[in-house]
Amino acid sequence: MLSDQGSPDGRQRNEIVDATERGLSLQIDGREEAASWSAVTGVSAGRAKLDHNSDRWVFVLAIEIELGGEERLFIVGEIEPVWLPLTAILHTALPDIDAFDIWGTALATASAPLELYTRTGGAR
Repeated sequence: MLSDQGSPDGRQRNEIVDATERGLSLQIDGREEAASWSAVTGVSAGRAKLDHNSDRWVFVLAIEIELGGEERLFIVGEIEPVWLPLTAILHTALPDIDAFDIWGTALATASAPLELYTRTGGAR
């Protein structure tokens, strides 16, 4: 389920709030952090239900980022404000990833998530 609210146990949601040529602006445990594109270790794309009561599916990106020696997973849905700047810059910031019009078309009919990038192995 995608939501701008915190988690059910009251913790604040960790999220990507902006994407620029320099990197990603993150919100982690209520504080702002920055991550360069070199900190991204993996990117996958898939589809998820908008919420438990909906039949509507949306595209989502799962982005793994290494911060302070640990890896964190961020999920960004196409309904979130950062989706457009993120998908517009992703293929230039991480050149192994195809442009959105290519992987987005493939994702629309895919039966499983698509692995777009791994830092050690490049794009798939």
